[in-house]
Amino acid sequence: MGRARWSAHDADGLVALFTDDLTYEDKALGRVHHRPAELRAFVQETVGGFPDVTFEMRSSFATETYGGAEWVTRSTHTGDLPRLPATSRPISADPSSRAGDENGSYLRHTKA
Repeated sequence: MGRARWSAHDADGLVALFTDDLTYEDKALGRVHHRPAELRAFVQETVGGFPDVTFEMRSSFATETYGGAEWVTRSTHTGDLPRLPATSRPISADPSSRAGDENGSYLRHTKA
């Protein structure tokens, strides 16, 4: 679900997957977001720097309260980001995610 919303650049749709007291951690960037507005701004900033970003699911699992996924992201860094000027270079990464669930919404998401 989240990968499709990231690929569609749907910040509001992605934020809607989370509880209001969310924690969204991006370990690669060293950033943690705790409120819907922070997560929305992060998605919009990321899409601004990587406007052609896509996500491809490789594998996933889920229990009633926890889930995880391995995926591939591809993009071209064509927009400036804080402390990272545009390079126009393509990128590809294969991170993983873990998410805790509370009543059908994500409470915590960690991307390594």
